[in-house]
Amino acid sequence: MADRQMQPLAIEIASGFGPATVAGKLLTDVGYHVVKIEPPEGDPMRERPSASARLNLWDLLCGSKDSVVLDVSRGRRALEALLDAADVLLVDRDAYLSLDAEAAVRRKKLTTCVISAFGLDGPMADWRGGEEIVQAVSGIVSITGHIGGKPVRIAGAMLTHATANLAAAAILADEAAKRRGAPGALLDACMFDTALAFQTSAIPAFFIDGKPPAGIGNRHTMAAPWNSFACRDGWVIICAGNTPTWLRLCETIARPDLVADPAYASQGDRVRNVEALEREIESWTRVRSIAEVETAFDLAGIPCGQIFPLETVLGHPQFAARALLRDVEGRRIAGGVFFRDGVQLPVHAGAADLGGGTRAVMRERLGVSASQYEDWLAEGALHERGESYVAAI
Repeated sequence: MADRQMQPLAIEIASGFGPATVAGKLLTDVGYHVVKIEPPEGDPMRERPSASARLNLWDLLCGSKDSVVLDVSRGRRALEALLDAADVLLVDRDAYLSLDAEAAVRRKKLTTCVISAFGLDGPMADWRGGEEIVQAVSGIVSITGHIGGKPVRIAGAMLTHATANLAAAAILADEAAKRRGAPGALLDACMFDTALAFQTSAIPAFFIDGKPPAGIGNRHTMAAPWNSFACRDGWVIICAGNTPTWLRLCETIARPDLVADPAYASQGDRVRNVEALEREIESWTRVRSIAEVETAFDLAGIPCGQIFPLETVLGHPQFAARALLRDVEGRRIAGGVFFRDGVQLPVHAGAADLGGGTRAVMRERLGVSASQYEDWLAEGALHERGESYVAAI
């Protein structure tokens, strides 16, 4: 705990997998001591099935945090002590509404960041939902998928992670403002806003012609050629989104006639005649290997990449070089995504077992007296690792 004393302190109160939990991981990556408050029964994410004996979502996202088990209904004074010591309070919407929000905001040194699906205000503020729901109601699902097919969500948790990154950036900005003398702010980050901000092609396209974009697969609404193309042994993505790149593409595939063809004279022409254009390009890629296509396009400065299956990605030298999965003190933790002067910021293991950090955080980090700490334990306000929590549930 001695090393932790010098780190800024962030209190995370968020349930399950969501952007607040991911933001807490990002704060550990940049040097925060993140304390995750859990109820006596533990966070629901602990119950998620593990992909293997050595890889689970809890360790990936929470293995760097200290777990403090606090029964909020009995431990208001213990929670107040944590907030008094904290630099940052990171909460999801449910936790924020269950807390004395005004008490948190009144602490001048405390940055309070609320991360939710739809924000703290507006007619959808009380809506429930995570990644899939926000993708649906933000319009993303309506523009994803292939022509004539069903609407399709984007796989994974893009909005969850992107919102977490935006929230972490807002927190760091507010921390900088506090160093200049400003009081801590109430920050409101939500997945819905992120989803709209990400539609930098669809929304401008709508305002250009007034028609809502539909699913177009891997194509681009305002640029062509931009799609997946079959090769002899698999698929590549080719993105020639401007005229200089288009000219280099035509030179690379030895088709100067395409440059002279009026059907492809401008970007707008290429988009309007995209199906015929793609057939011309695929007639070249289909008889070549992925390696041949990638090499030719890379030499010409044309964005092109093989479509890898996930197992190839996880075994790829680039994945290893970026150290995106770290073994730290018996836990497999997501590697830090921040590098400083060419060096990845270190990833540390926390006391992440349920209640594993309760004593050290309260006694050593906060300086709570022994008698007060024992009273809180006896009252059921706090719990330590290894206790039976059934009675407190």
